[in-house]
Amino acid sequence: MKSPKDIKVIQIEITNACTHVCANCMHFCGHHKKAYFMDYELFTKAVDSMEGFTGIIGIMGEEPTLHPEFERLVIYYVEHFVVDDNSKTMKQPLKNFIGEIIVNHFDINENNQRGLWASTGRKYYENFELI
Repeated sequence: MKSPKDIKVIQIEITNACTHVCANCMHFCGHHKKAYFMDYELFTKAVDSMEGFTGIIGIMGEEPTLHPEFERLVIYYVEHFVVDDNSKTMKQPLKNFIGEIIVNHFDINENNQRGLWASTGRKYYENFELI
């Protein structure tokens, strides 16, 4: 097991809600009676605890945009982590996500700390400008 100081990407999982019901889901998303949504106070503690971390801090959830406070969470997140707006970043959904990461984003640095892992459903597109 790696120490958190040796990890380049850390995820804050804000929900297990998902629009899919994939049989092979490792998080059992879509296979529960009631979805989990991290509350705002816990989210802010998670974000604040990452101060000084130089890798990518990602927001994740099987579909994080389904979180009822997604906008509020993202605003807090953006205020606490920098992004190099002059770098080539992913602005549109990609057909070859892994290829894009390997070619253009593998060099993680303190100027490019934000990430969002989503399944790009309807709520993703509704929040596209925010994202």
